[in-house]
Amino acid sequence: MLEKITPVLLIGSMVLVLVGGGWAFNAVMVKLQARAQRIHQHILAALFGAMRRPGLLCFVVLALNLLPRFGLAATGQIALLHFQAVLWILIGTLFLITFVGNVKRAILRERPQLNPRIRSTLDIGSRTLQVTVLVLALLVGLSVYGVDITGIIALGGVSGIIVGLAAKDALANLFGGLIIFLDHPFDVGDWIICHASSTRIEGTVEEINWRVTKVRTFDKRALYVPNSTFTSYPVENPQRMTNRRIYETIGIRYSDAEHMADIISRVHQMLQEHPEIDTSQTMIVNFNRFGESSLDFFVYTFTHTTNWVKFHTVKQDVLLRILGIIRAVGADCAFPTHSVIIENAGD
Repeated sequence: MLEKITPVLLIGSMVLVLVGGGWAFNAVMVKLQARAQRIHQHILAALFGAMRRPGLLCFVVLALNLLPRFGLAATGQIALLHFQAVLWILIGTLFLITFVGNVKRAILRERPQLNPRIRSTLDIGSRTLQVTVLVLALLVGLSVYGVDITGIIALGGVSGIIVGLAAKDALANLFGGLIIFLDHPFDVGDWIICHASSTRIEGTVEEINWRVTKVRTFDKRALYVPNSTFTSYPVENPQRMTNRRIYETIGIRYSDAEHMADIISRVHQMLQEHPEIDTSQTMIVNFNRFGESSLDFFVYTFTHTTNWVKFHTVKQDVLLRILGIIRAVGADCAFPTHSVIIENAGD
């Protein structure tokens, strides 16, 4: 009976399996994915979403099962079996890669305020897993066609040494990326300063990849820094400071020397009572030197805020209050002066 099936009927069956089955499967997956999203089952939605394209390829494989009915030769049937095996590998690979990507996006969608460190680790982890799946799929696919993958692995070990010597800078950057993700000297969104050789790298971290880190400088330029830089030079992370420091030297006139003790006392009291000054940190207000044109005292204290803009507002307020104290006691700030003595040489 099966031998009497005409080629036209076989082709029609293949088209029916591909179009009809594929359309029905895709429609069901779309509805299941939408249903899972409505009930906030994001991982389940990621699973259904990842099954859509691989599922369509499954119907291609099923349709190919009808080809032997056309009377393919033995070699043709073997080639077809190999092709179908490769398709199954492709289906599994596509499913896993898509599922990993969907899960990452689902987590980020569910937790938009996720810690930048965890966000970066999740991104790199998903990429690493996807690349691993892709490499394993390639090796399995080669083995289907009789390629000895043990020889490839052994060759990879030998060639890895050669490539490592030829691409030591690239490997250093990869290692630097690993160190960044293990030690977390900075996260996405942090303001960093790196004193690299004669170059000063300063800006906000926008992206951390395995090879380079993208830093947005304060003049809005994109700067791509090799990760090995951060393992070779010190990195300053002002974002993680606990306080910001006010350290200023202020000079009064020599003629106001009798007011120095009172000024220092009042400034110290003002800082103790200032709501934006952290009194648990070191606080110093002292007369410290005889300047060329002034008697100098210095103010050393810390603010509660670490925000750059707010810090300058607090600092401005402190300096204005100090200026008010100096003038309130009848003194004034000094400025550079020179005394010229003219001797009368006679007629």
